[in-house]
Amino acid sequence: IELGENRKVFKSELTSPHTITTWIGEAICMNNQFGLGVSNPTSLLVNQDFFAEIRLPYSVKRGETFPLNVTVFNYIDVELPIRVKLITSEEEVQSDNSEFDICIGPNDNKVITMKTTALKLGELNVTVEAVITNGIKDCKDVTEGNGFKDALVRQLRVKPEGVPIEKVESDFKCFESGKEKFQMSKLEVPTDAVSDSERAWVYVTGDIMAPALENVGNLVRLP
Repeated sequence: IELGENRKVFKSELTSPHTITTWIGEAICMNNQFGLGVSNPTSLLVNQDFFAEIRLPYSVKRGETFPLNVTVFNYIDVELPIRVKLITSEEEVQSDNSEFDICIGPNDNKVITMKTTALKLGELNVTVEAVITNGIKDCKDVTEGNGFKDALVRQLRVKPEGVPIEKVESDFKCFESGKEKFQMSKLEVPTDAVSDSERAWVYVTGDIMAPALENVGNLVRLP
């Protein structure tokens, strides 16, 4: 960017986000004589020589075995020896094979399917690491880039097995003296309830219509 009569140049080094996309940038400057100036937009294409991508289902049930698909892309003109690792806690996610060696041709991609089982409820972190590794069978070693890697983390939503059942109890009070109390029945969990799936909420509001208005978008539940 040229500034003033001396044609000074303003430089700024920024780090592009770790994503593969095209970013649009423009500059804005102020001048006492000419006022506001806006440059023409310019594009910046952010890319990587190779990267991995995870495809996860929206949610799974605890104990369910599902295919975890990992796609590795090669955007350079030489084949790459890649070692793919699945990194998770053994108490949360288990896989029959968590490490694969593959050879990806120039400007090509490969899909790896891992037979995976979710063991714990909640939002679980699933990490996949793709590393350029020389010495993989039937694949040429690279002269540059050995040890380079791409890692990404995705969340897997694990729900309890069985069918969800809800019990709703409401109580309305008109507080006049300030001594009124809410009397709710004892919360008893059925003996056949799925372990770790019990949940309870308490909502208190001063507007009778508030609960209905806040949940208008959840009147119909979809699978």
